[in-house]
Amino acid sequence: MDNLIVDKENIEDCIDCLTKQDKGIRKYRYDSSLTFYTKAIFIFFIFLWVLIILVNKLVSNEAAFVLFIPFVIFLLGLMNSEVICDEMLEDDIFTTTFISIGIIIAIPFLTFINKDKDLTDVTIKIVKIMFLSIILILLTYFHIWVPLRYRHIVKVIRSCIETLAVTLCIFAFTLYYSST
Repeated sequence: MDNLIVDKENIEDCIDCLTKQDKGIRKYRYDSSLTFYTKAIFIFFIFLWVLIILVNKLVSNEAAFVLFIPFVIFLLGLMNSEVICDEMLEDDIFTTTFISIGIIIAIPFLTFINKDKDLTDVTIKIVKIMFLSIILILLTYFHIWVPLRYRHIVKVIRSCIETLAVTLCIFAFTLYYSST
């Protein structure tokens, strides 16, 4: 703690500012309102994920074990919500754009499973799941402009939507390969 630095301009957002040798100043924002909103977001997305599973009747499939991935990720986020407000961590995590990855994977996959024109119930379900995944990926490209203090909340929401989209892609692949 000998190299403790206090950010005098953003003192309400920054309680501890520690220097890190390779990244410069690392800011930790332990704010009770940010923690509350972050927890509320994770709880909301847990309920949203349950709703997506029930509406699309995904539980009765042999690939249903994949559906537990968001629960684990959201519960970990919920348990660690007080310490995930690290700006440098946000910069490291939120630099990948999933739209190009999603479209590069999803479009050829959809073409491949529809090439035989033999649309079974499983194939139709896979196509619906992939389209839902693409829609979720596209939703992450809306930029919501909020004050700097609440930018972390927007990034958590984007991360949760990406988690749902990637899980749906994994579920569709698993369902396809387990049914063939």
